Amino acid sequence: GEGIDNFWKVLEEGKNCTVEIPPERFNTEEWYDPDSNKPGKICTTRAALLNEFNTFDNHLFGINSVEAESMDPQQKLLLECTYKALEDAGVPVEAISGTKTGVFIGLMNRDFEIVRSKLVNEINHYAGTGSATSIAANRVNFTFNLTGPSLTIDTACSSFLFALHYTLRAIKSGN
Repeated sequence: GEGIDNFWKVLEEGKNCTVEIPPERFNTEEWYDPDSNKPGKICTTRAALLNEFNTFDNHLFGINSVEAESMDPQQKLLLECTYKALEDAGVPVEAISGTKTGVFIGLMNRDFEIVRSKLVNEINHYAGTGSATSIAANRVNFTFNLTGPSLTIDTACSSFLFALHYTLRAIKSGN
């Protein structure tokens, strides 16, 4: 569900939020095999999915439609979550613009980049910035006009913890 209250409710109730993957999201018939050791196959037909996948309002963030098509959904979600977090905190976007605010993100999955790199006819001058995980923190900094440090960290499952570590170091050092 949407919002922090729904998130806590799911945690409190120990709810399993997975659903059958709909065909418009992913062709499970082509990729599914119950044998988890079979190369090139998946062994599940379920996932925890966002209800409003691909409803990104690119114009809100000053991003043209061609660039938005080339953007990893993770980058889109980061922009939306940053906007919502500021809104929930009662901080107008204008109030942080130009400030020495840093962005530290732990990010590890490159699914979008891998899939898009195979679609040779769809590669354009936004392909690199739209799919590279290294750009994620920079995109948030640029979009919200932040002038502090900007770092995307990939240390696999510990990515968030390292991002938090670097965030705390930056705060302590005054960066």
